[in-house]
Amino acid sequence: MRLSGPLLSASAALLLVALTGPTASAAVGGHEDDVRHVECSPGALIAAIEEANSHGGRTLSLDRNCTYDLTTAFADADGLPVITQRIHIKGNDATIQRDDAPGTPLFRIFDIAGPHGDLSLNDLTIKGGNVSNPAGDTGGGILVQKGGELRLSDSTVTGNTAQSYGGGIANQGQASIIHCTISDNHSTRNTSTDGGGGIGNIGALRLKDSRVMSNTAGSLGGGLRQDGGTTDTDNTTLSNNSATFDGGAVFTNFGTVNLNSSVVTDNTAGGQGGGIQNFDHTKLHDTNVSGNTASQGGGINNFNVLEIEGSRITDNTAASRGGGVWTSQTAEIRHSTISENSVTGVNGQGGGLWNNRGLVLDDVKVVRNKTTDANSQGGGIYNINDTGQRFSGNLQLIKTKVTDNSSGNGTSTTNAGGVWTNTQFTVFEDSAISDNHPTNCKGSPITVDHCVN
Repeated sequence: MRLSGPLLSASAALLLVALTGPTASAAVGGHEDDVRHVECSPGALIAAIEEANSHGGRTLSLDRNCTYDLTTAFADADGLPVITQRIHIKGNDATIQRDDAPGTPLFRIFDIAGPHGDLSLNDLTIKGGNVSNPAGDTGGGILVQKGGELRLSDSTVTGNTAQSYGGGIANQGQASIIHCTISDNHSTRNTSTDGGGGIGNIGALRLKDSRVMSNTAGSLGGGLRQDGGTTDTDNTTLSNNSATFDGGAVFTNFGTVNLNSSVVTDNTAGGQGGGIQNFDHTKLHDTNVSGNTASQGGGINNFNVLEIEGSRITDNTAASRGGGVWTSQTAEIRHSTISENSVTGVNGQGGGLWNNRGLVLDDVKVVRNKTTDANSQGGGIYNINDTGQRFSGNLQLIKTKVTDNSSGNGTSTTNAGGVWTNTQFTVFEDSAISDNHPTNCKGSPITVDHCVN
């Protein structure tokens, strides 16, 4: 992207306005004691960023509560000069926004370029960026290019739109987001390469003490789409996000997503994975997945490696299969609770869990899950050996209780309320399948070992 534009010729004059007070002395790149006050005007902000880039970095302090209203792009699809050095912007509760008047050109707010672009933002709102055009369709609010770095704290990224990827933030470098809200952002196109209404990530992303909420994707990953690298969350809530297809809150396509002490709640997918859709590696530790909705895999839908430790999968709903978790690859769930999930559609399967590959439950409580249709099966677990698939139906219960689950609408006594299976599975002596309704395993096409009806 170009680093100059039509406003560059006015920079010298603007600098006299932008850099005020006794601190406007020689720059010391990015040092906290070299703070420049930026008057409440877009021109002053543009000039201050240009000056900071040209002097190896700087700390900028915005006018308190000011709205910096950008009415035109600085260059290409960028509302402000590309960040090429280490710059810290103290927001002082200010807002930087793209003007919402009809006819305002489409552009994002911030663009951070590698290898030296390093932007810290705190106490700031980024609002209204829009790159719904082929010239710049990624990162509606903020774009972090490969080699660039973003540090966002005590800030809000809201109301931004990208046609393709990362409605709020698109990260290809490194991004640390602490005590922030990423809300009401959108990615609009609906192809398989699009998504990440809130955040699209192919780099290194950290989310701590933050909220990712009410974002939408026209395709995949309403809150977050992961296409490489790593995302780590800590004490973060992903809520009320939606995707037209899969991954209401999280869509893990490539890379690893680690959810630690976090909450995934009240998200919706039109297809699979109301909370989480996983195609690579997703790990949950001390995390709640609750109140999510999808056609399949109400809480989590898994096609690769899923690890759940010390977590709670509760009150999720699927129309067809896997109210809590649907898995067709490798899944290990340990020291966790799968409870009060449901499948509500015709011939529904697996109110708590649905499995056709390798599923290990170790010290897990599968309780009070249900399928509600008259011909539904597997209120707790639905375990199937699909012909021709290796490892099919490989279910292991270790120190696990499957109890008080139910299937059917009360008109039949042969709905397997506990576990429905067409293949034998391993039940260790310290596990139990009991007190399910109307049966524990009866209704399965085989007589299940270690399951008394």
